[in-house]
Amino acid sequence: MSPHNLVWIVGGAYSGSSLLCVMLDRIKGMVGVGEGARRYNPGGMTGPCATCGQKHASDCEVYSEWQASEWVGFDTTDPAVATAIERGREMRDDNLIRIGESFYEFCFRVYGCPFLVDSTKDPTVMMQQMQEGRHYPAKVVFLSKSPREAFASYRLHPPGYDARDCVREWYRVNLYYLGFCAINNLSVLPVRYRDLALQPVETVAKICRFVGHKYETRDDKEKPCGHLLGGNPSVSSVVSGSDELAMPNYTRGTYMGGKYADVDPADGLRLKYDSSWRQMSERFRMECQQELDKEASRYAGLLQLLGYGSDELRILE
Repeated sequence: MSPHNLVWIVGGAYSGSSLLCVMLDRIKGMVGVGEGARRYNPGGMTGPCATCGQKHASDCEVYSEWQASEWVGFDTTDPAVATAIERGREMRDDNLIRIGESFYEFCFRVYGCPFLVDSTKDPTVMMQQMQEGRHYPAKVVFLSKSPREAFASYRLHPPGYDARDCVREWYRVNLYYLGFCAINNLSVLPVRYRDLALQPVETVAKICRFVGHKYETRDDKEKPCGHLLGGNPSVSSVVSGSDELAMPNYTRGTYMGGKYADVDPADGLRLKYDSSWRQMSERFRMECQQELDKEASRYAGLLQLLGYGSDELRILE
């Protein structure tokens, strides 16, 4: 076992990646960074740090030090180093591909952990970041929602897809990401969102076995180990519903509304399964069903790869 290992949470939008990252952050030896790309991908979206409350990842109490520490240990008066600093991380002249630490190297050094969890969701971006520095063993937890669960999320969030776009987005993202993982020979564990929500302890234990790490939770009174970037702020403080994976209510987003958790005066926030697909209009569900029926055999193959049965193509109750 390598002293440093990456766990990449891959999946489409609204798949539950923020929740899973928080849960894995409760395991001893694992540190969740949230959507790390909000700090290391210059072209990506910026976002807040849910842990320290900074509005921008670059202002986070931990990750704001990353750029400054990139040049620690190097003589900045050296012309080659000065040129690399001036030109930034795109420097490619004279084999000076990278000077200093990559984001992953920085996090392993700061946190001193054997497992780092990145919930950026896009494997192409996470792979690029790893290639900028030391290559660490990486395993993929592929988190997905069933068609009906995903369609409800797409419908309820901007831009509010119609039935055709919902089906296309679900199929395109999952197939592309799975294909990228296969081409790059990445080890993948499919995880269904419903299992994460309804059987959190069993699901997290399964993930630990997959990455080769002992399932052992930290003290439930401890604050989050990692500073979590981006993601869904409403689940950053969700309690899993079990004593083993309980998490402190270090932040509460305004987006709760009973969707992801129930508020209990004694126990705080308690995780619950998002079944908002039940509230979709009959017309919208019929339109989605019609779109799925057009190429059912193609979609059934993808469902199998994600760990679902073909019965998931029937979204009308």
